[in-house]
Amino acid sequence: MGRQAQPHVLIIPFPAQGHVAPPMKLAHQIADHGIKVTFVNSEFIHGQVVAALPDKAVALSRVRLESIPDGLDPEDDRSDIVKLVESVDRVMLSHLKGLIEKGNSTTLEN
Repeated sequence: MGRQAQPHVLIIPFPAQGHVAPPMKLAHQIADHGIKVTFVNSEFIHGQVVAALPDKAVALSRVRLESIPDGLDPEDDRSDIVKLVESVDRVMLSHLKGLIEKGNSTTLEN
């Protein structure tokens, strides 16, 4: 029998205020059990998360952080939930598929 691939969990919170911390805590709890975890945020929220972390925290984290565009411009109002949902539906899925395909091909090569 061949070697089994390590489980890999992909966590994607809704890209809005208050929706990141609880799934991030879950991501770290899963990683504590030796499971590979990738946490995907919108580029906008990813920038905020990385800026809030100490300098070496991202490099030392057991959780891999990735970002994909949400389709909104940096100056757009992300508290306009209708605009945000429409943009997420229109833009994020194709980028998420690309990220998954990239991750799958990387996993197969290792």
